[in-house]
Amino acid sequence: MKQWRGIVTLATFTALIVFWFGVAASQHICTETIHKDEPGTAIDLHVVYTGTGGTIRDVILLTNPPDCGVPTIEVVGGNEIHFTWPEPCVDSCEVVEYQFTVGFPCETVQPPYTIEWTYEPRPTLSQWVLIVLAVSVAGFFVWQLKRRRKAVAAV
Repeated sequence: MKQWRGIVTLATFTALIVFWFGVAASQHICTETIHKDEPGTAIDLHVVYTGTGGTIRDVILLTNPPDCGVPTIEVVGGNEIHFTWPEPCVDSCEVVEYQFTVGFPCETVQPPYTIEWTYEPRPTLSQWVLIVLAVSVAGFFVWQLKRRRKAVAAV
């Protein structure tokens, strides 16, 4: 009976080693370069891949845009990578390059994928008009108040 336990233990150990090296051997390191061609300054980047089987992990930023802080990097659902910078800093013509590990060959996780930049909201033209109007009205009331004080002081 002890002899069978030894053989079963050895067989289990061998199967675990083969499984481990099989899994480790099936991990691929992919490198991706994203060029920002859109106008405006972005605060974050979302990249969604297909063909990953939900196995994306170990994302490393290789090239950060100049004048940008270190982004937080999050893998969502095993096929989506989010980069979020502390403040809007990624301008047009800048590059984000990163590396990630995936359980499938890199060729299978290349396009089609979705790239989405997020921009911090900025005032629209109508909002700017309201701001200018508010400053003008405030200036008018200040001017009227000073004019009134001069008139009252003259009497």
